[in-house]
Amino acid sequence: MEQATIKLLLLGCLVAIIFLVASPVLALELKYPSIPGIGNLEEGQKLPKEQQLGFYVQYFLRLFFF
Repeated sequence: MEQATIKLLLLGCLVAIIFLVASPVLALELKYPSIPGIGNLEEGQKLPKEQQLGFYVQYFLRLFFF
C-alpha cells in the first residue's frame, strides 16, 4: 500500500513539474502567418474569452485548407 501511494505521489509531482516547465515554452512569441479574412493569432488574444476558441479553430482550419 505504501509503495503504491509513493508511486502515485511521485507521478503527481512529475506531472506538476512538466506543466510548470511547459508554461514558459508557450511564451516563445512565434510569428504565425496572417490569413486573409481572419488576420493574425495576436488578434485572437484581444477578443473576449467566449470568442477566442472559435477564432483559433477558424484560424487553424483556414491555415490547413488555405
